[in-house]
Order: sequence, then C-alpha cells, then structure tokens
Amino acid sequence: MRLAAKLSLTFGLLASMTTLGVGLTIRHAWLQAEEKRFDDELRPACDHLRDWLNVEMERDQRQLDRACAHGSLVDRASIARSAGTLDAQRLSLLELVRSERSAFGFDELALITNDGEVLGAEPKSVLQSGGDHLAHLGHDAPWVSPQSLAKDNAASLVVHCPTKAKGVSVGLTGTRRIDPLVQRFATSSGLDVQRTNPARSGDFAVRA
Repeated sequence: MRLAAKLSLTFGLLASMTTLGVGLTIRHAWLQAEEKRFDDELRPACDHLRDWLNVEMERDQRQLDRACAHGSLVDRASIARSAGTLDAQRLSLLELVRSERSAFGFDELALITNDGEVLGAEPKSVLQSGGDHLAHLGHDAPWVSPQSLAKDNAASLVVHCPTKAKGVSVGLTGTRRIDPLVQRFATSSGLDVQRTNPARSGDFAVRA
C-alpha cells in the first residue's frame, strides 16, 4: 500500500474515532443535563407529593383520635362488650360506623377489639377479610399499606385509634385509598403521576 493511501486510511480512522469520542461526550453531557433537569423540576414534585400524603395521613389520624377520645361510638362498644350486651347492639353500632365513615370521608372504617374481633365495619366487604388482618393493619398504623381493609390490592393510608374502657380495648381503623388522592394532587399540580409497581404502595412515577 502506498504512503498516501496509508495516510488517508490513518486519518480516516482518526476522524472516525474523534467523531465517536465527540458523540459520547455529547451523550454524557445530555444525560447530566437531564439528571439536573429532574433534580430541578421533578424531585421537588416527588418530595411535595410525599409530604402532602403525610399531611393527609396526619389529618386522618387526628380526626380519628378525636372520635376515640370524645365520640360515643367506641365508648358504647366498650361498655356493651364488658356488660355482655354486645349482640343486642351490633346493628346500632354498625349504623354508627356507617355514619362515622361518611362524616370522616374514609373509604373504609372498622370498629375492632385488640384481639381481632370486628364489632362493625363499612363497607361490608371489610367484614370478610377477618379480624387478624384488621388487627395487623391497625397495629402498624399510621402507615401506608399495600392493601385495604377488605384485602384488595388498593394501597391505602391506614390510621387507627385504640382506647380502653372498663378493661376492654376497642378501637377504630380507617383507610383512604392512595390512588384517588394522588390523582387529585396530579390534577392540581399539572403533573402526570402514575403507579410504577402495583405491588408496592409508594412507587410512583412523576412526569412533567
């Protein structure tokens, strides 16, 4: 091969390698720019969403605490259970649970003893999930559960208030489903928020 041809081939290879290097540098710079854009624009939105859900859960916890401290539902259930008249009052307790759930805006509300006996719940599908499941959710509250009280795969904010009267521990456990809350947040903030992993309660993708 002549010298001119060799030089031409060498310069051609150098040019190709230089172009490839420039391309990789540009791609790296683009990735850095996108990461910075995420940090500047979307990470605050993710933080805001997390903080907003915490505020909602704290509000739910406060109103349920007031219901246990000053409301008549838990007191009536505790007195009836200790007096042995619970069966005669189950229907009236169920009506009170239904009324409280509507007043508080919960998706689910259960009146339950510390040993897992369900004294009343609304909606009725909660009754089919079993007292052990409800007692477990209430024990860990307040928290974000991957399941609702009815044991479906509806991630929920769970709050619980225990109280003790006449040696009987009775409490209320309430839930609100996360997805409608998140969509309300997304609508008000102009963001697209979607669950990325249905099996995990806190996995969401946020897009501008």
